[in-house]
Amino acid sequence: MRLVEQTIKSFAYIYRRHGEILTQLYEQGNKSISIVLFAITFAGFVVALEYTFHMRLVLFTGEMVPAFSAIMIFRELAPTLTALLLATKVGAGIAAEIGSMKVTEQLDALKLLHINAVEYLVMPRLVASLFTTTVLALFSVVICFIGSGVVAVVKLDFTAGSYIQQIQVMLTRVDLWMLIAKAATFGCVIPLVSCYYGFACKKSAQGVGEATTKAVVFSSILIIILDFVITTIFSIAVY
Repeated sequence: MRLVEQTIKSFAYIYRRHGEILTQLYEQGNKSISIVLFAITFAGFVVALEYTFHMRLVLFTGEMVPAFSAIMIFRELAPTLTALLLATKVGAGIAAEIGSMKVTEQLDALKLLHINAVEYLVMPRLVASLFTTTVLALFSVVICFIGSGVVAVVKLDFTAGSYIQQIQVMLTRVDLWMLIAKAATFGCVIPLVSCYYGFACKKSAQGVGEATTKAVVFSSILIIILDFVITTIFSIAVY
């Protein structure tokens, strides 16, 4: 909680760290987009195939596959899977980087130079992660729709027009806000947890490895827990 408090306070000096923020946007976004979009494409295939199989088995029709696939993609798959992938890629990198800085006494050097480590290291990574996770989640929606659309056209004889029409009928603004809320929340969790374990790292090579592992594990656990919490809040508030 202390790290969260210090990070919030450091936002008052965000104008001094625009260079670090841009660097982190490149490191987190540009270097992660190919991995995320590649994985999410096949996730779109899987969702559509599973809905096709079960709806044909139970309802003897696949007419609602695009609609239900769209809801699953918007509410769960795009934000959650994107965040989990970023936790393993970005989160591990942050924890390892800060842990290595502690081992090599670079964090002590920052103190000697009177540079606030939270303002210099945590805040830029948080801002970049918040933006990156949200944007990549929105990109993931598009890619997932394309993937599930291919299945709908090939296996269910939908046309591209009828597929898009079903999606438009089923989705609401609530689904979009849920996507953004989840992506933004997960985007904050990943750097905060990773930075925490980086700062808490033992001063050894083994300590860096342990910090990296803990950052990925606990980020993933928190993402899943918060996914449940946000879904519950939206369910109570809207329905």
